[in-house]
Amino acid sequence: MPRNASQIMQTVSVGAVSILSFYVVRAYRRRYVQGQIISLRDYLFSYPARRRMRDVLRTIVPLWKSSYNFQDPSPPIQFKESDVIVFAPPKCGTTWVTHMCHQIRTRGSQVTFQDQDNVVPWIERLGTPYLEGTHFHHQPNAPHVVEPRVFKSHLTWDQRPQGAQNGSSCSSYKQIWVFRNCVDMMVSTSHFLPSLWGIDPPLQENEMCSFLLGAGDVESAFQSLASVWETRHNNNHHQEDTLLLLFYENIVRDHSGTVQSIANFMNIQLSETEMERIIEQTTKKEMLKYHNAFACGIQAKSAHKTRGLCLT
Repeated sequence: MPRNASQIMQTVSVGAVSILSFYVVRAYRRRYVQGQIISLRDYLFSYPARRRMRDVLRTIVPLWKSSYNFQDPSPPIQFKESDVIVFAPPKCGTTWVTHMCHQIRTRGSQVTFQDQDNVVPWIERLGTPYLEGTHFHHQPNAPHVVEPRVFKSHLTWDQRPQGAQNGSSCSSYKQIWVFRNCVDMMVSTSHFLPSLWGIDPPLQENEMCSFLLGAGDVESAFQSLASVWETRHNNNHHQEDTLLLLFYENIVRDHSGTVQSIANFMNIQLSETEMERIIEQTTKKEMLKYHNAFACGIQAKSAHKTRGLCLT
């Protein structure tokens, strides 16, 4: 190759590397400022793991396409003022708090359901292949085992179902928002998702945390918390009746106090015996006796099936 041609190729190569480096650094800086990246080293070394998760999501996301539109002014669920929706980012205590609500409304009944999704509907997944076979799948307005109706959701504050009264920020249903230390949330997710979605080999904790940061899960959780906090503390006394803010760490520290707070929020008076029974029924030890009822079995079967895997 002539010397001039060699120099040209070298210059082009250096230029291409420089341009690529510029875009990588710019993308890194932007996402770092947004709190979606821990460090440049993590950003580069976790790329294979993030790519694996994106491949997994390509098969899972189509399962989440619902035949309903819950952001419509006339949503498929006609919410009532007594309805309770438990909102929480993933792995922040959704199952635990919804079971408390269910126990309170049934006054401490024994667990007889095979899957919690059959008694507490997951709003945004109704009408999707992900919850095919659950009781409320094709009948979102079906009666619950007892009033008040209880729902759960991982929607953000801005995504929550419509139902504002007279155009105000006060919803036509009761909202319980649950948040958790985001590091614990991501670590818990890294242990939970592999078995739920059939990710084998599973990602390491740091790899899953890197993916969740990049996907914006933590950012969305903080944005929802800020909105809930502002709404809860805007000196509007009506919010005390329609919005309850809980933190996972406080629930762990004061289990019985949390149950009492939720019962008061749901306007359900409990006897001392009922309260003791509900507190016992919602302990980790007692819930583990009915592990399959809280293990998201129907969701796991749908995820494994669409990925061509066999759930044992």
